[in-house]
Amino acid sequence: MKPSFLLVAVPALLLAGCAHRTPVGKWDMSIDAQGKKYPAVVDIKADNTATWVITVPGQQTGLINLPEFKMNATGTWKTDGKTFTTTMTDIKLDDSAPDLIKAGFEMVKKQIVQQIGQSRTATLAYRDSGSMELTTPDGVVTTLVPHKG
Repeated sequence: MKPSFLLVAVPALLLAGCAHRTPVGKWDMSIDAQGKKYPAVVDIKADNTATWVITVPGQQTGLINLPEFKMNATGTWKTDGKTFTTTMTDIKLDDSAPDLIKAGFEMVKKQIVQQIGQSRTATLAYRDSGSMELTTPDGVVTTLVPHKG
């Protein structure tokens, strides 16, 4: 009985160890912009598209109290298993953004889209915890954890 168990168990364990990991799914992360970290959820889809929902926390700016709002970005991704490349193609404010922010955003949107429209490649590493780590050429590490929700 032991030999037949081993004949089944060993190949199953070997196949499990060789399972192909994929970035497809929803991930929680933070995005660094202008020296601040903003929480985000990225939905990496099997068709090589991705969407980001970036939360800008509420803040006090001088006499103005700005509420929390979200930005929605779209783009593409690709991987060879060792590197991960993303390109954001568009970014929009959602309806919760204050009018003051919407007006300023529209004035600089073209420059923002040009800046985010550049492909970014990072080294990809999967962790035993189920997270992914992306390390840029300049050493910045971004950790993506499976989205809960």
